[in-house]
Parts: sequence; structure tokens; C-alpha cells
Amino acid sequence: MKNAMRIVIARHMETVDNQRGIILGRQDSPPVESALKHSHQMAALMVYPGTGLVVSSPLGRAISTAGIFSTILNWEMCIMENFTELSCGKWEGLPRLSVLQPGCPLRRTWHERPGDGESCQSASHRVAEGIRRLKRLDYDTILIVGHAAVNQVFLRLWLSLTPVEALMVQHPHDLLYQVDPPSDRLSGDWHVSWMHRSGAAGEGFWLRK
Repeated sequence: MKNAMRIVIARHMETVDNQRGIILGRQDSPPVESALKHSHQMAALMVYPGTGLVVSSPLGRAISTAGIFSTILNWEMCIMENFTELSCGKWEGLPRLSVLQPGCPLRRTWHERPGDGESCQSASHRVAEGIRRLKRLDYDTILIVGHAAVNQVFLRLWLSLTPVEALMVQHPHDLLYQVDPPSDRLSGDWHVSWMHRSGAAGEGFWLRK
């Protein structure tokens, strides 16, 4: 891995079922009408020197989003099964409010398996393998287009967060997280910032209240 490699993390475009409050997991749904414009706006925020690669989850909603970034940035794109969204088992396709209280996250703990699906802990093994693959690549910036839950798993592993810290991270569809390598190798502290499609930006993560 290059010492100066930057990681940017995106969530796929907002879909029709996202708006309807349907639990997707491994299922798919087409983007809402405004989503294409929003993805173009976010791609325009990514002005980085050097080489770049777009890495996508294999689910359709992520691939279509990654394709927009790849085209606008003129970066190569690859699909990695490791970053597939976590399964929600028998809850997939159901309205959230039919199985969860309002405002309740799908996974309240690192070991919880919604609908007898996949826990963050069990997904950690495949995401960790994906991270090992990324670290063998030679790019200045890698953009990962993933999903709400798998992005939390990625951030826990990449930044050595606690499970509680990782589960607090919110990832709206129109937000990018930028993770820059430590400026001081001795400290080992990565720098996290966010960029919103509106042009707003800030430090750290958006956290669940």
C-alpha cells in the first residue's frame, strides 16, 4: 500500500425502497429520480491529484453509483464481493416499521442478526479480506461505494474503532467520508472528514443520536 493512500467512502444512490422504508439487505431497488443528479454532484467534489480507483459492492444500486463516479473521475472501476451489503435474512423486502420501532437501527450490537441474517461480526471476516486486497493496490486514492452496514464494518476495521463507535456512524446517501493517512507515522492517527453534495464539509463522522 502506498504510504499516502487516501480512502473515500460513499453509500450507493438513494433507491425507491429506501424512500419507502423497505429493508433491502441483499435485495435491490432502482434509484429515485433525483439520485443521479446527486451522485454527479458528489463526484464533482472529488478533486484529487494522482491515481484513483473506484471499488464497488456487487449489488446493482452500488454498481450504478460507482459507474457514475468512475465516468466523471475517469478512474478505473472494479467490483469486490467483500463489500456486499450485510444480509437481513427474512426481513428483506419488509417495511422497517413492521419489524422495528421508529428510529431503531437494524443492528443495535455487533453480534445482532436482523431477520436471522448477517451480523457485523460475521461480515468482518470477508471485509477484512477485502481490506487486505486494497492494501496490495498502488493508488493515491481509492473510492469505495458500499452500503450503510458494510461501511460501518469497513470503518471499524480500517480505523480500529470499537463496535459501539462504528455502529454510531451514520452514512446518508449524499455524503462522502474522506479518510486521510496519518501525517505523523508515529501517532498513527487517520484524519476523517466529510463532504456533502451541497458543498458543506466538516470533520469527523455524522453520528446516530
